[in-house]
Amino acid sequence: MQMITGHFLNGEKIPRIAVIIVLIMMIIVMTAGCGYINRISEKNQITNNSVEDEQQSQVVLVGNKPCTYVLKSGAETDNGYYEVIPWPYEMYSSNSPWIHIGNIVYTDYETHTRNYLCNVPGCSHNTEDCTSFISYSNAIVLFSDKSQQHLYIMELGATDGEIYTNKDIGCLYVSDMSGANRTQLIKLDSLSAFSTTDPIFSDDNNLYVCIERFNGSEITKDLCKVSIDAGIIKDSIELSSGEMLLGNIGKNDFLVVNYDRFPVIEYETISFNNKEKTVIATADNDFSHLLTNNLLAQVIENDGKKELLVTNLNDDSVQVYSSLPQDSAGGIDIYDAHEDKLHWGYIDQTEEQNKVEYYVDLDNGEYTEKKLGFLSIGAWNTVRIISETNDKYMVTRDMHWTSLSLIDQEGMVHVYDYLAPQYALIRCDDYWANKEIYEDIKDYVSG
Repeated sequence: MQMITGHFLNGEKIPRIAVIIVLIMMIIVMTAGCGYINRISEKNQITNNSVEDEQQSQVVLVGNKPCTYVLKSGAETDNGYYEVIPWPYEMYSSNSPWIHIGNIVYTDYETHTRNYLCNVPGCSHNTEDCTSFISYSNAIVLFSDKSQQHLYIMELGATDGEIYTNKDIGCLYVSDMSGANRTQLIKLDSLSAFSTTDPIFSDDNNLYVCIERFNGSEITKDLCKVSIDAGIIKDSIELSSGEMLLGNIGKNDFLVVNYDRFPVIEYETISFNNKEKTVIATADNDFSHLLTNNLLAQVIENDGKKELLVTNLNDDSVQVYSSLPQDSAGGIDIYDAHEDKLHWGYIDQTEEQNKVEYYVDLDNGEYTEKKLGFLSIGAWNTVRIISETNDKYMVTRDMHWTSLSLIDQEGMVHVYDYLAPQYALIRCDDYWANKEIYEDIKDYVSG
């Protein structure tokens, strides 16, 4: 077999000097009307009446999780984490320039291993017979549902309505958690695409996903209720192009942020029960926001000073944290939230413009500087939470160059320098206490 060598970062050929620029995005390694469905079968038709609505259950966030520092496009479960590693472009561009190829990789929390989602010994992971093999166009998102019994592969589709290949059509596939028995659940038409920015939700029986429609220069969007068993869109709520889901509140309501009247920002609640939108808050100086556990966190400016405003949407009570640092060169960004901790940061006004990160304990208002980090490719990087299990987080605690061997569909071996993440588990308490007590994950993908 012929061997080709090269240099890539998560599937893209790059010079080493570009690594620092894209390093942050690599911490994880990898968004109804009748016109939505390409009517290839009766199963895929939209209906509002053919399925008797079941007793509504608690809605939970399952995919495309909002996070300001990286695209969280992997599937988080209690037992492990699923992600896609794309192949380098030159491995397939000559045969199918519009199609991307990659593999699904699974990190198992119990065995502390990261490997291809395939259980066949000696498999080359380069054909559709392999449960880890995947081909797609544009972006792709993995997620599970509330039951964590199914793995979903969402091919977003062309985000401008321009179709060059059948892979530009948005599709939602479902498989067992092992990757076996992959089938098509939903296929969109050529003028629709799954949203690249809105989060994905699930209850016991349904998925809730946003689908965009293209009509010339006009883009509209619907929040769609998709039956997990029947593979049909049962209902939808129309959103404007300026509305974006922030999260779910209560049992089955959703919170939407509306930018249609920017710089005035409106926060709305919507529900499939009555489909009415209710404005619950407005802001005209909102730098950053995040919804966590029915708490709406906002960084605002009040009398020239930045403040963290936290509104409890259960009882409309408001807590103001006014001791935010005022030496930020720009705004203060809320990154993410876990349990009762809110993670945020800013760029200071020194010549170096250092990035400073903190978390605030929402129970007592105490601030702690976030110090866990590592030096990689000449840059300092904060240890990021990738996913979580019962009492531990999976984090990226380092990045290092290694060799990755891939076999293309003609049997040719390609060897590349690969900037691989060093995943590890860390107890939640140790993470927030800045204690470097890691349980490393053995990576069998990059060796």
